[in-house]
Order: sequence, then structure tokens, then C-alpha cells
Amino acid sequence: MGKNEYIFKEYYQRLCLYAYKLVDDMFLAEDIVQDAFCSFLDKSGDVSEDEKAIRQYLYSSVRFLIYNHYRKNKARQVYWEKTRYVEAENSSFEREIIYAEVMNEVLKIIETMPEACANIFRKGYLEELSNKEIAEELDVSVNTVKTQKRRGMKILLNKIHPEYISLFLLFLQK
Repeated sequence: MGKNEYIFKEYYQRLCLYAYKLVDDMFLAEDIVQDAFCSFLDKSGDVSEDEKAIRQYLYSSVRFLIYNHYRKNKARQVYWEKTRYVEAENSSFEREIIYAEVMNEVLKIIETMPEACANIFRKGYLEELSNKEIAEELDVSVNTVKTQKRRGMKILLNKIHPEYISLFLLFLQK
């Protein structure tokens, strides 16, 4: 696998999550991320080979492509209000980057869970359905839902990078 293919596979999903959190439109988010990768490929000779520099370049590209999209559509003010962005403060963007990174890790771990466990875990923690709603939707007992959610959380806590545990739990509270 070439370096560019590795970079694409490693960062595409998390960049899409990041863009989606900012624009609330998955199709637009995917278009923007694809444009960011095209820009990266066009300028790859000008970007450091260091993966951290490439990652920063891609996140910055997505951020500025979103800004330009809204500016060109004369919706800049709506965008600023929606993201509550203060030009002097980048903390909102940093939070969204952290969210994308943590959720990317969580989604990778969910893919390793047994199918029933993963399905219930997604519905309970990511879709925020109640145990009763999940049980009714899947036609299983509430106790089965509770057991599968505990099982999924145990798998997640065993596999997730230690620095992401508290962040994931923090995201669950929101």
C-alpha cells in the first residue's frame, strides 16, 4: 500500500466525521473531504512527509474549504452563528477534531464486536435509544439489551486507547 493510499484509508472517515460536525450534511462533508484530499495530492510535494504534518494539513484544508463554501454561498453569518465560532478562538474546531478522532477509534472497535452486540451498542450509545426502545425494535428482552450493552462497553474499554476513554465517556454525556 502506498503512502497516499495509507493516508486516505487512515484519515478519510475521521475527516468526514469532523466535516459533518461542522456542516451537518454528510454529502457536503464527503465532498469537502474529497476536495481536501485532491488538494493534498496536488501539493503533496510541498507538504512534509511527517504524518502529523499531513494530518494537520488535511484538517486545516477541510476547515478552510468549509469556510470558503459558506462564504461563496453568502451564508457566512449563518455558518458563524451555527458553529458559534469566534475568530480569535479555535477551541470549537479543536473539540471537533478530538471528537472525530475519538469516534473514529470507537467505530473501529465496534466493527470488531459480535454483530448483535455491535448493533445494540450503536443503538444505545451512538443513537441514544433507551433500553426499552432497543428491546422493542429488535424484539428482545430489556435484560438482553442491558447485557449486550455491558458486553460492548467491556470490549470497548479493553481495546480503546487509554487517553480516549474519558473523552468517549464525556461525549456520551452530551
